[in-house]
Amino acid sequence: VSAQYASEGIKADLRAYVQEFDNLHVDCDSYSMCVDTRLLTQENIPDVLSYGIELGLGYQWMLGEFELPLGLSYQYLSAEYQTSTCTDIQGCVLEGGKLAWLPEHQLQLSAGIEYAQYQLNLVAAYQSERDFSLYGSELQRVDGQWRADIAANYDIDKHHRLYVRVENLLDESLVTSASNSGIRVENGRISYLGYQWRF
Repeated sequence: VSAQYASEGIKADLRAYVQEFDNLHVDCDSYSMCVDTRLLTQENIPDVLSYGIELGLGYQWMLGEFELPLGLSYQYLSAEYQTSTCTDIQGCVLEGGKLAWLPEHQLQLSAGIEYAQYQLNLVAAYQSERDFSLYGSELQRVDGQWRADIAANYDIDKHHRLYVRVENLLDESLVTSASNSGIRVENGRISYLGYQWRF
């Protein structure tokens, strides 16, 4: 279910959804931090129900010759076991328990400034904490985390662009994915300087 609204300089959209999975596949591989006895194990978790809402807001603020795009997006997600079960990877879970590796809240804020051929954009994203202590995992907890990226562009003309981009501006140790089978951590601060040719 979704609803959208647009007016001069303002955009908003709201979505709500429900999904039911008869079998949710999980596995341990060499890329996840599993103990050796679990490597190459694959299992299906029966009966998982997920539901959530997504909210997006955008505003284009004109200030003379400057354009200031602002954005906000928020996601709430809940995924629950519909059956009590025990597996080698997942351990034992109870009906109504939540899938711990999915963050319940996610928020993204963006702000920019555009003038003539120049653009500057800043994006900050947040994920809420995830707790694995109920599932016998080697990983007990992933705290809530923020990530900030910044990018600047200069359009030489409609075909050629120069850009500089810095990802993970605050140089945080960020978990990119987490499950009961392990975690994956992204690199620290990374800077890019480049040229783009557009047809």
